[in-house]
Amino acid sequence: LSERVDGRFQPARGFTWDSPVTWLGVQRDGTLWAIAQGVGLVRGREGVISAVSVPELVLRQGSLVVDPADRVWVTGVGGLVRFAGPTTTRWTVADGLRSNEPKVIVVGPDGSAWFGSADSGGLSRFDGQRFSHWTTDDGLTHPSVFSLGLDAKGLVWVGSARGVDRFDGVTFRNWSRREGYPSAESNGPGFWRDEDGTLWFSTAEGLAHYEPTRDGPLERAPPVSLRRRTWARAGESRTGAPEIRAGRAVPRPRRRACRDARARAAGRPG
Repeated sequence: LSERVDGRFQPARGFTWDSPVTWLGVQRDGTLWAIAQGVGLVRGREGVISAVSVPELVLRQGSLVVDPADRVWVTGVGGLVRFAGPTTTRWTVADGLRSNEPKVIVVGPDGSAWFGSADSGGLSRFDGQRFSHWTTDDGLTHPSVFSLGLDAKGLVWVGSARGVDRFDGVTFRNWSRREGYPSAESNGPGFWRDEDGTLWFSTAEGLAHYEPTRDGPLERAPPVSLRRRTWARAGESRTGAPEIRAGRAVPRPRRRACRDARARAAGRPG
């Protein structure tokens, strides 16, 4: 862990462990929270940093976030923990969690916590009273969630083993290689919302940058212009399926019309 002093970086005062730090969060009063590998959860202010005992959690792949209400949320193997002033609360599958190994978490402006599980637990939301869950049965592209983020409109972006999904509370929409996403897999937990509203994602094969203003909706199919029709020759089987022209169904001609067309082509009356 490092801090910047007088324009230069130096080892953070009070951080005495030689351990990589994977998550950071800062409360309004300047209290620093961090997850350090091999150490667990640590907390400090003004150069005094100490470990925080959370015996119920293993933070090998945990995450941490400070929400708009200045509460600290921590995920890990063993459930979900929230620090709100002097009160510490823990939730597990017994309380409604889909998995006891939530991986990533993000908290919206309304205080709702969204989190995902890499062990195929899918996407979950906690509104302070109850848990809601979404899986592939609800439209989520893949149940293993590696990254989460919220855009400027409050939509949830879910990075998984199949690209990235956007969730509006009802419908999931997926971006994959076909839409320009650089990898088939998101490499969590990399998500960042820039000041200009664009989004950044880390993937297994590089960095992705998404500009919402340049993306069009997929809800409506592109217009189709039918320039040539080819009917089946006599003797070939016909499925009877209609063709599409200018947005409306065009039925195949009746056999009488086909005979008339062949007769005119041969110079005979129909």
